[in-house]
Amino acid sequence: MVVLRPADANEVRESYKVIFGLTEEPACLVLSRQKLPIFDRARYAPAAGLARGAYVMADAENASRR
Repeated sequence: MVVLRPADANEVRESYKVIFGLTEEPACLVLSRQKLPIFDRARYAPAAGLARGAYVMADAENASRR
């Protein structure tokens, strides 16, 4: 089963794209009834990264990659 838990409206849109592309797997879209902010995609990574399963929205300040 493919389970998607989008964090904002942009990721909901991308989740539907992923779900509609599935042909053999069941899918579960987990949504919230809370009022959630919509991330500024000019500042953060595009929501299309959701199709990969996970993605980095932004690096932490003063972070170093190992």
